[in-house]
Amino acid sequence: MRQQSPRSRRSPVAQMLSTILFVAAIGFAGAAIYLWYTGDDNDGPEPPPAAEPGDAELANVVAVLQSDESDWDYGRTNTTARSSQFSQPGQLLTLGDVNLYVFIFAGNTPEDRIAAREEAVASADPAGMELKTPSGEPIGEGQTLHMAHNSNVITILVGGDQALADQVEESIAALQ
Repeated sequence: MRQQSPRSRRSPVAQMLSTILFVAAIGFAGAAIYLWYTGDDNDGPEPPPAAEPGDAELANVVAVLQSDESDWDYGRTNTTARSSQFSQPGQLLTLGDVNLYVFIFAGNTPEDRIAAREEAVASADPAGMELKTPSGEPIGEGQTLHMAHNSNVITILVGGDQALADQVEESIAALQ
């Protein structure tokens, strides 16, 4: 015959503590479910603040492009390009397999930034422009480059049809 050991009894303090922790866990789970269903229903980040003329940033460019075509997004690979005609690098935005490089001009004042962009536009020639990755690989060889500009921003659309180029130009014209 097997010898049975007496069951150890938990102390009343341990039993009370276990009950309190169990009730607290249920309360936290209920609060989490409540917050999940009543939380903010925004599907994305807040829109960027409107830029003042000469103070546009990449987020402002994305916002004006997305107002006409919601599928514009930040680039994931080869996110910058160097132009043979601009000193600063361009930042990549994509629409499907079409790339748009955004060149943002700097200066001490908004007027200086706009003047720097205007000077670059005056000497820019999209037909003769070369875009390269930081490692020197050519971008968009054989594709037509379309330029649009406003505020302190120049965009170069690599490829795409004329309708898309016109849409980008209209969007960028709305940029402050």
